[in-house]
Amino acid sequence: MKTSAGFRFLDTFPILVSVFIAMVLVVIRLPQSLEAWRPDWVGVVVIAWAIFVPRICGPMFGMLTGLAVDVVMAESLGVYALIYTLLAYMANVINFKMQLFTIFQQALVVFGLTLIARFLQVLLVGVNTAIFTDWAYWAPLIVNMIVWPWVYFLVRSSKLARA
Repeated sequence: MKTSAGFRFLDTFPILVSVFIAMVLVVIRLPQSLEAWRPDWVGVVVIAWAIFVPRICGPMFGMLTGLAVDVVMAESLGVYALIYTLLAYMANVINFKMQLFTIFQQALVVFGLTLIARFLQVLLVGVNTAIFTDWAYWAPLIVNMIVWPWVYFLVRSSKLARA
């Protein structure tokens, strides 16, 4: 069944699966020594889909994904919704430029986008001076850059991103 947007609901299956896998990766317990290095899997997946399929994965996609993460992480309702809405919007704005960048340049942009998201999270949850000096709070930004090529190639290889 075609909709007015020109895609079928079943075509969005890779998006739903990738977001579900990212949420599972967020919830999986890691050893204490590795917990600080956990990337923002859902944020990186939201950025990737918003870049390659902007007609489907816009700010509303970011908001719904964020609400799901708020529920899964038992966070204040709306924190991740606002963060991922902003990430999806910013990724939609730069999607054509981003596709022209090399993987390294894209990783730097992902670093910048997730840095903005971290600052927004600090403002929403509460400014704590200990957070700014704790490297463990900022370490996932570097890991986001490292995992970006794999997320990029997985999303880019989907039939939906090539359409």
